[in-house]
Amino acid sequence: MVIPTYNESATVRRVVEAARASGRAHVLIVDDGSPAGTGDIADWRAAPDQRVPALHPTSNAGPRAAARAGRARGLC
Repeated sequence: MVIPTYNESATVRRVVEAARASGRAHVLIVDDGSPAGTGDIADWRAAPDQRVPALHPTSNAGPRAAARAGRARGLC
């Protein structure tokens, strides 16, 4: 599952924890240049588990572009 994020620092913790707790889910958090620290939180929470990595595109291109970047990475 690809989850594009932007300014989701308040919710990304719950998403990552839920994915890790499920034991089955493979989730890719795609932080689309968020100034709120969403990408940093996703990296920190996902670090112990390779099933929940974070991807950081170089610019804010919108949710569709973030979803495409995630699918190109091979997790969908």
